[in-house]
Amino acid sequence: MVDRLPAPGPSYLRLQPLHVAGRLFAGISRPSTPAEDWWATILWVQDDEGVVSFADLASAAGPPPGSPLERLGPAIAGGLSGLILEDAGRLQLRLGLVIPPDDAERPWRCPAIVRAAFRWEPARAADYATVRDFAALAGWLDRGGPGDADLLWVTGRSTHEEFARYHRPPAVRVVDFLDPMADGYAVADLVVSRAGMITVAELCAWGLPSILVPLPTAAADHQTHNARVLAEAGAARLLLQSELTPEVLAQSVTELLREGSAREAMAARAKARGRPRAARDIVSRLLTLVG
Repeated sequence: MVDRLPAPGPSYLRLQPLHVAGRLFAGISRPSTPAEDWWATILWVQDDEGVVSFADLASAAGPPPGSPLERLGPAIAGGLSGLILEDAGRLQLRLGLVIPPDDAERPWRCPAIVRAAFRWEPARAADYATVRDFAALAGWLDRGGPGDADLLWVTGRSTHEEFARYHRPPAVRVVDFLDPMADGYAVADLVVSRAGMITVAELCAWGLPSILVPLPTAAADHQTHNARVLAEAGAARLLLQSELTPEVLAQSVTELLREGSAREAMAARAKARGRPRAARDIVSRLLTLVG
């Protein structure tokens, strides 16, 4: 086998401990979209010294027959059940070894690093990411929550039942849906939200400071681009889901709730980017063009 490789880089999602002997962690690179609807990424297993061998993941009795991918494929498919798109009865998941074994007769003696390509089941993947996101918020509430501030938590209907137990009005209100959203914006001093196109447009139109947590499964990662533009303009703060924990969320929110001047500056910069009369202006220009 080749010498031990360093980890490919910082994991896009938090390193996940593995329940096998030793101090081992699974990592994933930032996904890319080289082809329409397909995501590509690198998966690996590491310890403190770098990427381990697939043989290190086998039981004490030794590796089973066949390639490690024959075991890894079903495990990944099972772990992501419902999230990977199925087409004509086949899961849209492809795996390949980054570095094949030197000896084909000993297929497990190669680095535990894999190329993966997959297609998401859009609605389920979004729900999964949202539950992970809300778990950080729930953990924050378990640790005391926003203190003297009031929290309005709009969960969406698909996840409301799971988090309804946190509904403790008037300090914490957990609702499945808010229509119109203007009712929430009108009383908000700070917004924690995803970074979809409509959401960021509304935040700017209202001139609201925000902490934006982009949905990592959004097409072409457009939510990260949206959030980064506002963050670079000083109109929002960007918090990647891979960095989202109850502690990080608590620190980010608490800092802004305490710093009124910072919120005011963010609000002003958001409002400067807003176009609340965009529809009227577009119609006016169209009418001018048609005479």
